[in-house]
Amino acid sequence: MNSLERVMSAVSGKPSDRRAVLLTLSLYGAKLTGCPLYEFYNDASKYADGQLAVKEIFGTDVLLTPFVLTSIAEAFGSEVKYFSQSPPNMVKPAALSFADFMKIDMSAVAEHPRIGYLHEAAEKIAAARGKDTAVAAVFLSPVDLAPLAMGIEAWLETILFDEAGAKKIIEAMNEFFIKTVNGFFERGAHLAALPAAFCNPMIVTKRIVNEIALPSMKEAFAQLKGPVVIHHVGAPMLEFIDSLNELPNVIGFVVDQTDGLGKSRDKIGASKVLLGNIDGPTLNKRTPEQIRARCMSILNGCRADPHFILASSGADIAFSTPAENIRAIVEAAEEFGEGI
Repeated sequence: MNSLERVMSAVSGKPSDRRAVLLTLSLYGAKLTGCPLYEFYNDASKYADGQLAVKEIFGTDVLLTPFVLTSIAEAFGSEVKYFSQSPPNMVKPAALSFADFMKIDMSAVAEHPRIGYLHEAAEKIAAARGKDTAVAAVFLSPVDLAPLAMGIEAWLETILFDEAGAKKIIEAMNEFFIKTVNGFFERGAHLAALPAAFCNPMIVTKRIVNEIALPSMKEAFAQLKGPVVIHHVGAPMLEFIDSLNELPNVIGFVVDQTDGLGKSRDKIGASKVLLGNIDGPTLNKRTPEQIRARCMSILNGCRADPHFILASSGADIAFSTPAENIRAIVEAAEEFGEGI
């Protein structure tokens, strides 16, 4: 059984030879190939080489398009800063107000070379391994895009005090989101992996969630040409995960390492894919033995769950993580076997 078949088995709930494994090894590909990060995050061929190295060395079942959200920020005109061992950060938004945002040419954003980089990387990865390995396109939910153009403070101020302005921004972001994510599917991605923070009532108010975030996501997701997995974005999602369950095309959730897998399953029902629950960013602080034990505990707890994928939660697995720590996860899945 190949990796794509394993992932599809988890989606359909059919037996497989072992649990599929998804690890956030976007950044780590640069370490494996020795590519400087500026080149890695600007040259689609070099990024794709990193994912092919991830597949060759670790044998994970899902490969990722660039997990570099600042690429979207750059398309808006925001300024970013690059680092030697971590993804870039946004340092100055393109817009500081609704009026500033309205000056942005969204048609130019959609065609920007930084979006082209994301699409090209997806196409290259899918062309090389898409027949036997799942390809997940990393983007953002439509309501999480605006902060990359105008910063969180200006976006929240617009939502709270300028309802008409917020609606115009959401309309623009939805159109951009739909076009870009469907572009990933057209280039061979099997699913979209979407971090979503602005639907979390622990981060924004329930009014924003219910009146802005969820309606926007419902409208946009309904127009996608492929399935969606929602990512927790570094915050627990157990308390509100059920509010996302009926969104169109959503097939699963990557939950936080603190979210109980059993309780999460109860919330989302029997048929959605549940992914987690290894804390990816702290793998560099563990031993292979500790990681293996954690994986075995997770796998045992989800033994009877046919829609479970063993995955890292949180952000990118750190550059400093020893390779043997990563291997311990896949080896645990191989040792555990089918489990159902």
